[in-house]
Amino acid sequence: VPSYGLKEILGHDDIAPDRKRDPGPAFPLDHIRALVMGRAQEEGDWYQVMVPALNIRSGPGSAYERVAPPLSQGTKLLVLEKQDRWTRVAVEPGGLSSEQDLEGWVFNRYIESLNHSII
Repeated sequence: VPSYGLKEILGHDDIAPDRKRDPGPAFPLDHIRALVMGRAQEEGDWYQVMVPALNIRSGPGSAYERVAPPLSQGTKLLVLEKQDRWTRVAVEPGGLSSEQDLEGWVFNRYIESLNHSII
């Protein structure tokens, strides 16, 4: 079987993000990249912030301190733990948050899953 030694897969929006929007937001390109590049195990349970500003706290409840400024809408979050109505997350490095290596708790109502199944 011939192989090409791929190192990366790009979509038009990676090359010209202001001009191109394909394959489009509904197409699971990140998931396909992970499968093709052999990184599916790194994929994890990803969510994104659905409101303009979401507090990230030191514990699962509004009584806990905020650990950073509010997260911006669209910030990607990796789920670490779920507890009732709260989820402990790690913020994607280099995402819409200015913080690096940020972990904390967010309220479930304001996040949505980014994971897709394509089997």
